[in-house]
Amino acid sequence: MKQNRTDEAIRNLSGLVFRFPKTEEAAQAIEQQALLYLKAKNSSEAQALYDRLLERYPESPTTARVWSAEADALFASEEFGKAFSIYQKIEKLLPPKSIEKLEVTRILAEGDGDPQKILPIAEKALNENNTALAKTLYEQLSKSSKIGSSLPQIQTKLGWCLLLEGGEENQARAERLWRGVIHSTQPTDRWYAESRWHLVQLAAGPKRDWKEAVSICDQIVKEQLVGTFPHEQALFSKAWLLTVHDQGKSAVAAFEDLAADYPKKMQQPPIQRHLERAVASAAKKSGGSR
Repeated sequence: MKQNRTDEAIRNLSGLVFRFPKTEEAAQAIEQQALLYLKAKNSSEAQALYDRLLERYPESPTTARVWSAEADALFASEEFGKAFSIYQKIEKLLPPKSIEKLEVTRILAEGDGDPQKILPIAEKALNENNTALAKTLYEQLSKSSKIGSSLPQIQTKLGWCLLLEGGEENQARAERLWRGVIHSTQPTDRWYAESRWHLVQLAAGPKRDWKEAVSICDQIVKEQLVGTFPHEQALFSKAWLLTVHDQGKSAVAAFEDLAADYPKKMQQPPIQRHLERAVASAAKKSGGSR
């Protein structure tokens, strides 16, 4: 092989398969023959050898490696039906990452790429904390030409999966996705509001920037109508953030804003406890200043 004596190499490899047909080395020899045919640009003969490998050595690690690589390549090129067909044949031999792709290709192939069929499955996976599956489905859907008006929903959910997965790169991409949804929709759109709220979570959580989170809450209050959940949520979240970061006077003012629009909410014991903490913080700072 190293001397490019291809015909002689193939004959020797064939002889090995003939003499030791029940060994792993025989499976490896078939793979090497296929590679030599590919090098000689004889793809049909190479494919015939790969088919023989699967037929004769269905439980071989070599078969699993060769065919899972083929299926992964088809998956990457979004030929999900073909990838699924291969994954099925070697399901028992698949490594964990390929097993996940098997499930994805099954869903995408059976759903024919229809977002309305696949979105509920992605949503279910996300609700069951199977973030990896949900992320992959949303990722594939985001590239589909069939998504239409579902794109903001898919991008919002994909961003959330990325945030849950963690890492600075994922966080940065999630933020870009949410800002893209905000740019392409209106405040009255559900996914506009949800993307804006996720930016609050990102700022208050991984970015550790509570001031940015409060600023986004102020944006939400201006954009959303009184009586809507996003409006109420933003008012409370602002008050809560100011309280836990010991901004007593500002926190009390924020709770007053919440009470003005949602007086019944102030009757809830948890809200009352937060307000008491804010009042105590404000009094402490006021006493200290004197």
